[in-house]
Amino acid sequence: INAEYMGSFFTFLVNFFCVFGVFVILSLVVRDKVNARMAKAGQPPLPFVPTPMTVELFRKRSEHNDGNLLTLKEITLHQYDIERIDKLLGRECPDLEIIFLQNNVIAKIENLERIQNLQYLNLGINNIRRFEGLANCEFLHKLDMTLNFIDDLLSIEHLRPLDRLRELFLTGNPCCKYTRWREFVIATLPQLTRLDSHDIEHSQRIVACQDLEEIRRVIAAEQAVAIPANTARYEQLRQLRLRGELDLDAPMSDSPEARIASRMKIQQEEAAKEAAKKAKEEADHSAARAERLARVRNQNEARLEFFLEETRTHYNLDLEVGKFVDSSLIKVDVLPTYVTVLVKGKIFRLLLNEEVQSDSSTAQRSQVTGRLLISMPKVKAILQPTRPPETKSKASATSSSTTSTVSTSTTTTPRAVCTPLFNAPPPAHAVAPVLPPEIACQLDYAESDVPPLN
Repeated sequence: INAEYMGSFFTFLVNFFCVFGVFVILSLVVRDKVNARMAKAGQPPLPFVPTPMTVELFRKRSEHNDGNLLTLKEITLHQYDIERIDKLLGRECPDLEIIFLQNNVIAKIENLERIQNLQYLNLGINNIRRFEGLANCEFLHKLDMTLNFIDDLLSIEHLRPLDRLRELFLTGNPCCKYTRWREFVIATLPQLTRLDSHDIEHSQRIVACQDLEEIRRVIAAEQAVAIPANTARYEQLRQLRLRGELDLDAPMSDSPEARIASRMKIQQEEAAKEAAKKAKEEADHSAARAERLARVRNQNEARLEFFLEETRTHYNLDLEVGKFVDSSLIKVDVLPTYVTVLVKGKIFRLLLNEEVQSDSSTAQRSQVTGRLLISMPKVKAILQPTRPPETKSKASATSSSTTSTVSTSTTTTPRAVCTPLFNAPPPAHAVAPVLPPEIACQLDYAESDVPPLN
C-alpha cells in the first residue's frame, strides 16, 4: 500500500511541475511580447536620412568620364534617397545632356536653369506633384515623370515653350484619373509625338484641340477637389510618421509619405546588415589576430644582426645587441622550440629546427664588443663517430689508405658547418669544434647577469 501511495504521489508531483513549467514559459513569452509592443509604441521616430548632392557623389558617378565634371554628358543618380535637386548639380556639371534621378524622394523640380543642354530627364518614382523649373531647358527632348504624384495637371502648360519636347511619360500619376486627361495633354503640347510610349495621331490632336476649352474646364474642376484632399491626406500621414505612430508593415495607400516610409525601412534594413557585417568582420579580425598571436613566428622588431651556428650538439646564436646597451635592458628566454630576446622592449624571436635543453642553455656577453652569445644544447645530440685506431703495420696502413681513398670517392659531401664567430667553451658532454687559428676569435667572454624573460 505504501509503495502504491508513494508512486501515485510521485506521479502527481511530476504532472504538477510540468503544468507549472508550461504556465511559467507562457507567462514569460506573453510578457516579452507585451513589453516589445509597448517599447515599439513609445520609441522615438527614426529619422529619414536623405543623401545630399555633393561633388564627391558626382565624381563617383562620373568614372566613365575620368571624373571630369565640366565635360560630363550623362550622370546616373537613381536610388540614392535624394530629397532635392541642389544648385551644385548645375554649377559643377553645366554640360549635362542626360540625367537619371528616378527612384528617389524628390518633391520638386528645381535648380536646373544652368543645364541648358539637357535633352533627357528621368524623374520617375519620386514625390513630384506639379510641373515647374524646366523653362530654361530649351533642348529637352524626353521627360519621364512615371509614378509620381502629379495632381496639378494644369501645370503642364509650363512645358509649352519647350519646342523640342517630343516624348512625355505620365503613367501612374493621380492626374491620369481625370476625365479626358490624355486629350488635354495632346492639345496643350502640340510639339509632342509620343505620350506614354504611344504615338500621337494627327486625328487625335485635331479632336483634342477642338474641345480644349471644355476639357480644361472639367479638369480644373476635378483637380480643385483632388489637390486639397490629397494635401490633407499627405499631411496626416506625415504627422503620423514624425510622431512615430506610422506602422511601416501596415498596408498604406500610395502617397509621398509611403515612399519615404519604405525608404526608411530600406535604410533600417541596410543599416542592420551593415552592422551585422561589421560585427562579423570584427569577430573574424579578432579571431585571426588571436590565431596569429597564438602561432609563434620569427620576429625581429629591433632589426638586429644575428648569426646562427648549428653543430651536431648545439645551437649557437650570435646577436648584435649594441656595445653600449646595458645588460639590464636585455632579457633572454630559451624554450624548447624557439628563443626570445628582448632588447629595450623590442622582440627578437627565432624558431629552431630541433628541440633544445632550456635549463642547460647559457647566455654570454662580450666585454669588448657587447655581442650576445646564446648557447643551446640539443635534446637529441648527434655525437660525431670516432675513427678506428690505426695500426703501425705497412699492410694495415696500405689497406687503410686504400679504404680511405675509396671512401672519399664514394661518400657524398658532408653538410657544411658555419664557422663560429666566438671561441666560447662548449658544454662538457659536447665535442668542441676545432677552429683554424686565423679564424678563432680572441674575445674574452664572461657570464652575464642577463635576467630571464618572465
